[in-house]
Amino acid sequence: MSEVRVDRGECRAYYRKAKEDKMAAEMLKEQGFYSQAFSLAIKAFILYLDALNIADLGIKSSSPNHKETIDTFSKVQVRDPVRAKTKEDVKREYLRFIGMKNAADYTGDEFREKDVDKLLKALENADFFIRRELSERGYST
Repeated sequence: MSEVRVDRGECRAYYRKAKEDKMAAEMLKEQGFYSQAFSLAIKAFILYLDALNIADLGIKSSSPNHKETIDTFSKVQVRDPVRAKTKEDVKREYLRFIGMKNAADYTGDEFREKDVDKLLKALENADFFIRRELSERGYST
C-alpha cells in the first residue's frame, strides 16, 4: 500500500474540493451526463475519505488503486459506537460504487441516472459523517 504524509490542516482543502466535485457531479447529472457525473462523484468520495484520513492519521493513499483509499480509511479511529457503524456503512458504499466504476471501465457500460442518484445519496451520507468527524477533531468545514 502506498501512503504519503500530509499536514493534518490540509484536511479542510480536501473536504472543500470534495464538496466542489460533488456539486459539479450534480450539475452534470442534471444535464444528462451520467457517466461523467458518476466518475466525478467517485473522485469526490475519494476526497471525502482522504480528508478524514489526513485529519486523523496525517496520511492519505497515493496509489492509483482506489481500493487502497479504503485501507487507509479503515485505520481511522471513531470513538462513538453509533458513528463507528456509520463508518462501516460509508466504507461498504464506497466499495460498492468503486466496484461498479471498475466494472464499467472494462465493459464500456454507461451509467444511468438512477446509478448517479444512488451514488450522490451515498455521498450525502459520507459528507455528514466526515463533517462531523472533522469537527470532533477540531477542523471546521
